[in-house]
Amino acid sequence: MRIGQRLIHISLMLLLVLFFSIYSLSGSNFGLAGKNFALANQARVEFEVYLKTDNGTVVPAKDAVVVVGLESNKTDCMGRASIMISPGSYSSYVKLPDIKLAPYMDKLTIKKDEKITVNFLVTKLYPSVLSIESIENKTMVRITVQINEGYRAYLSDPVITFVRNNGSINTAVVGPNGHGYFINRINPGESSEIIAMMNDTFSYIDPYSSYVPVEIINVVKYD
Repeated sequence: MRIGQRLIHISLMLLLVLFFSIYSLSGSNFGLAGKNFALANQARVEFEVYLKTDNGTVVPAKDAVVVVGLESNKTDCMGRASIMISPGSYSSYVKLPDIKLAPYMDKLTIKKDEKITVNFLVTKLYPSVLSIESIENKTMVRITVQINEGYRAYLSDPVITFVRNNGSINTAVVGPNGHGYFINRINPGESSEIIAMMNDTFSYIDPYSSYVPVEIINVVKYD
């Protein structure tokens, strides 16, 4: 009698183990299927980020931060990075490792896989109009520049080469932001006037060596 009860007990235990094994396996398959379903409904946003120089050289931008919504990544040595995200509208952001450079920011509407190429160019804008006005022991400098290309453009403080009354030649960065910090945004195709006050008196500014550093951002999107 005891042997029969023991056999029944063992059989029940084996049935319970088999039941829970089947239940766990089906639950795992369900979770995997749900994960695959979520991935299947996401879009891939591919970024290629480059830094151009004045001489035309194009260098892939390594370690640039790319952000879409709450997702982020860093570019590799080829300037490439990708983000998987659900279709929708998001804020987008691309920032080079150099903290002085302005980032590319935009609104993206993601419907399917997309590729975005962002080109950063740092160059010089020479003045189209340049004038000075002496005010007591200071000099007001007015510089007009214009850019005809670029998705967006940001100016840094101007670099002025001037001749003092005693004949000495000097170069100075004029402005509150410091050399190479690109903060002031301008619109391509429109003239922009920069007014700078210098704590000095002089009689001449060299228009051929005075310039305004500019950061130009060109963006190409491929659906």
